[in-house]
Amino acid sequence: MRTEWLSRPNVLLLLLFAILAVLLLGDMKAHAASTGATNLALNPSGTGYPSASASYTCCIPHDNPWSAINGIYSYTDSPRDRWTNYGGNYQDWLAINFGAPKTFNQVKLYIYNDGGGVLPPASYQVQYWSGSNWAEVANPIKTPVTPVALLNTINFDSVTSSQIRVLFTNGAGYSGVVEFEVFHIINESIVEAKIDALPAPTAISLSDRSAIEAARAAYNALNSDQQSLVPNLSKLTEAEAALAALQASLVNISVLSAFGNVYGSEIKVKLSTVVNATYGLQGSSFTVSGSAGVHTVVAATPDYEDMSGTMIKLHLSNSNPLQTSETNVQVTLLDGAVRTMDNHLSRGVTSFPVFTFSQLDRTHDSWINLQDLVPIIANPALQMQYDINNDGVFDRTDVKSLLEQIDRRHTPPL
Repeated sequence: MRTEWLSRPNVLLLLLFAILAVLLLGDMKAHAASTGATNLALNPSGTGYPSASASYTCCIPHDNPWSAINGIYSYTDSPRDRWTNYGGNYQDWLAINFGAPKTFNQVKLYIYNDGGGVLPPASYQVQYWSGSNWAEVANPIKTPVTPVALLNTINFDSVTSSQIRVLFTNGAGYSGVVEFEVFHIINESIVEAKIDALPAPTAISLSDRSAIEAARAAYNALNSDQQSLVPNLSKLTEAEAALAALQASLVNISVLSAFGNVYGSEIKVKLSTVVNATYGLQGSSFTVSGSAGVHTVVAATPDYEDMSGTMIKLHLSNSNPLQTSETNVQVTLLDGAVRTMDNHLSRGVTSFPVFTFSQLDRTHDSWINLQDLVPIIANPALQMQYDINNDGVFDRTDVKSLLEQIDRRHTPPL
């Protein structure tokens, strides 16, 4: 009987084929089953929901947004089954519409790389539809941190929405995706990753509150067996203790007035305390909303023209200023928004009314002067509409705040 095929080279070759087969089969099973959870984005039919769309797609029908949700994982042209923005924009998005609200906390992106015109992106951002705008998911943890070809996993706080998208920023080439998976998973490895992403207890700041609370909520959602498998729980409890100590040290402050400028691009907020001007104010520590929606605070600075040292300026996005006809404008200060001169961080202030320029400019001449303010001060029917410090009465303090808004460069006589 001939046994040459059992020679050492052939045996090694057979072993190599066996290993490759196991790896390929394992990879196929991994694609099919992922984490064992249901892929909320999967739709092999190419019709109905979930549906896929993109801001730009190359070479339709060869590249197609629907190819990213059909369950086919092909990095070659046999078959050619992917979405790319080749020839498109510096930033493009790939979106999924579920057709109904879904809860999710993980995305898996299988990124395409042809070694030429389509390469891993420089960066990407996972966003969800809030009902009025696209918002980034909270506390994203990307593995790996820098986008690479093949699998990229993003875990984040659970969110419920009918739509999700990924905004890609091109790197050295254009961007492409073989498959876009969306899951809602609860397991100990996700909780461990959330806790591991927290800063060391000595580096905890008030801005870490949402991440700490999200990690605790995720841990509490595990059953007792899963909780016993989380190896870094002590880091979470230490972070919670550090955050509690910071919150206990906060001091109460009051907002005395808040006025918008003529362009709607700035709000001056007067506080009950002198502000430590060396403290780096953050726009993200303030929220402004009104009848036109939420206005992004891009920066916050001390008002260096204010000799009392109690005034700060909130600078709004030029693309979304306060509207002339906008009503019910409110400003909220988060915990730690400002630091006092005795080096204490402030406790938050919720929903303080902002008086827009148009509310004061009753003569509609783009100036605030006595002709605008006297009718307010003298008319009891109007006075409570101008309770500037929001204390429930209209008194001399409110009158003083109104008079401080007069533009003394242009004050015609009565």
